[in-house]
Amino acid sequence: MIMNNRMKGILWMLIGIFFMVCLDAVVKWLSYRYTVYQVLFIRNVVAVLVLLTVLGLRNEFNLLCTKRKGWHAARSLLAFIINFGFFYGLARQPLANVMAITFIAPSLVALLSVVVLRERVDIWRWLAIFIGLAGVWVILRPGTASFQLASLVILAVTFLYAVIAVSSRLLAATENSVSLTFYMLPISILVPGLMLPQHWVQPYPADWLLLIACGLLGLMGFWTIMQAFRCAPASVVSPFEYSSMIWAILFGALFWSEFPDLYTLLGAALVVCSSFLITAREGRSVPSDQ
Repeated sequence: MIMNNRMKGILWMLIGIFFMVCLDAVVKWLSYRYTVYQVLFIRNVVAVLVLLTVLGLRNEFNLLCTKRKGWHAARSLLAFIINFGFFYGLARQPLANVMAITFIAPSLVALLSVVVLRERVDIWRWLAIFIGLAGVWVILRPGTASFQLASLVILAVTFLYAVIAVSSRLLAATENSVSLTFYMLPISILVPGLMLPQHWVQPYPADWLLLIACGLLGLMGFWTIMQAFRCAPASVVSPFEYSSMIWAILFGALFWSEFPDLYTLLGAALVVCSSFLITAREGRSVPSDQ
């Protein structure tokens, strides 16, 4: 049986999301033994070494040429803050809660696109944005005993992730996916590297494998998701990003005996509906794939 491009795109997306949730689960596991500086440093050094090796084997170092150094420096700083924030949140929140909050990202990207890119947003997209924000409000439950600072940190870094996504659109005309990925890493190596002597803990042999896996899982997840968007329209593959909740619930229950409460599931459902609506509206302007 030969798969068409849409089926290939969906399969790539499912694989990529699995890799990314595995990455989050490994980071959460390591956060109980090692500091954010140690995990970030080893993860990103591995990622850089793999990228440079691949570029060297393919003789494609020219892909790293750029004239947008200021933009890349800003994105690298944001990437460090995002990684730091997610590490903080993953160590203190159930995995499913973290996934549910990050589902607001498409709504935040749509909102930022209005402000930054001057994109026109119809009434349905505005409705989707408000539904998504309402879903996050249900998950966070501010003003109640269930509200935690870690949830707010996850929301804040999800907003910064949306900023990076919008900046990728701005830079798409002059930058390629390799340079956009590579230049997000330097600050996440430099700052943890400076702090490492004060926070180094000798890893167990098995933990070395997990630390290295962090870098590999991140790269594999990014590459497979990029393949998904190359094979099929975003309106086809984006909904399958929400398969992450299935893996998050499964890993959370299996490794940490974490089970999402009713409010988390209800809020996640609202946010997913919001993102589906945004994707559907965007899909109307995408040509049909063969």
